[in-house]
Formats: sequence, structure tokens, C-alpha cells
Amino acid sequence: VFKAGPYVAYGLFGNVNVDNPYYSESGDLFGDVGFSRLDLGAEIGMDFECRKFVIGFDIEKGLRGHEVIRVIKHNAAYINIGFKL
Repeated sequence: VFKAGPYVAYGLFGNVNVDNPYYSESGDLFGDVGFSRLDLGAEIGMDFECRKFVIGFDIEKGLRGHEVIRVIKHNAAYINIGFKL
């Protein structure tokens, strides 16, 4: 089964803690760091069904960027394994 379409996500909680030789920051992901709680994007994926078992793969590409640094966007890939009742 091929699937594609838009997605909407809303962040409830988030903290960030970055510490390396070049950069250090910690705080609330949505308040201090500048990420927006609302995320919009596109998703594409494929599921394979064999009897009652389902195995799938999805990719998400966020369309909204960081409030200050616009090149930082949400990207994700998922592997799904399931069983139909």
C-alpha cells in the first residue's frame, strides 16, 4: 500500500541540551531555543501486508523551519511493524 499526504504536528514539551567544543546551549526547546510548536510537512510511505502482518516505511519532511535559523527543519524516517486484529 502506497501512502502520501500532508501532516500537522504540535509539540507539547521539549528540552534541549547541547554541549560540544564549538557550541553550548540548554533550555526550553520552544521558548528559549526558538523552535515553533506547530509543524507542517509532507509524508510518503509504503506498507507491505502479508496475511495479518504489516511492515512499513515512512519518511517525513517538515516544511516549517526554525524561527531564526530557517535551514533547520524536521526530517524523520520510520520503520513500522504491526499485526492486524
